[in-house]
Amino acid sequence: MNPEWLRYYVALAETKNFHQAAERLHITPQALSKAIAGLEAELKLSLVDRGHRVRGLTAPGEALLEEARQVLQSVENAERRMAEWLTGDPRGPVTIGGDSLWHHYLLPPMLVDLAQRYPGLCPKLYEMLPEVAEHWVSAGELEIGLLLRPPVRQDLTWTAGLSSPYVIAGRPQPKGVWSDFGYIVPRFFRKQSEESLDGWPEGKFPRRIVAEVELLETAIHLAEAGVGVAFLPELAVRERIALGRLAVVADPVADFEDKLYVVRRKGIRPTPAARAVLEVLGAL
Repeated sequence: MNPEWLRYYVALAETKNFHQAAERLHITPQALSKAIAGLEAELKLSLVDRGHRVRGLTAPGEALLEEARQVLQSVENAERRMAEWLTGDPRGPVTIGGDSLWHHYLLPPMLVDLAQRYPGLCPKLYEMLPEVAEHWVSAGELEIGLLLRPPVRQDLTWTAGLSSPYVIAGRPQPKGVWSDFGYIVPRFFRKQSEESLDGWPEGKFPRRIVAEVELLETAIHLAEAGVGVAFLPELAVRERIALGRLAVVADPVADFEDKLYVVRRKGIRPTPAARAVLEVLGAL
């Protein structure tokens, strides 16, 4: 049985759409259709219930899907184990996707250090929403997802990693009382939220708002320019505080932190490159 056909079949079963599955596999829909037809001819069974579009899987198709996933998982693990014998050092690509906090402020210094230790390592970084990161980790397109919450999908495993407390940061000045400052706060365009997006207990301690922004980096730049202060993850402003461009200007009324959840597929042995990243993140 052709393992590549099994991989194509699993992609089609998960997307239920020839065009979407072909896009995931980086092949043409025609090549995918030919592979599925070849698989059905080899097995002498109808696997996919389809007319003009995929309606679902037949009973034999459901049974094959379960077995195919296990076969492909074993093949991936075998490839990873053999790769570890090729060289003592991690090398090659490692794909990582997730929330902007970890993407912008955690990964760069960490990967600079890794790249110096392992010149053959080639990180591929993608910023995306949690549900999107979960989807692509599950599909095998991302090796590591970095989320602000545990994953929802049951086919993923996760490790709680680092955390970043929030601080009230602004232009360097004598430390004051939180209520004396004007705040730059996060807001989404045309999207209401019952709770503050930065964890501030707005119901008990309303702030004086001087600016609303959607991007974390915009809030940091405005605070640095002296427009106001912001309740920000310490990780995002650590370097600016060390350089004297920002400072912790008040104590918050409540503690809040962002926690890192490192996500990967269950049962899949990480590549040497992914293992090096996971070790630095404390996720092995």
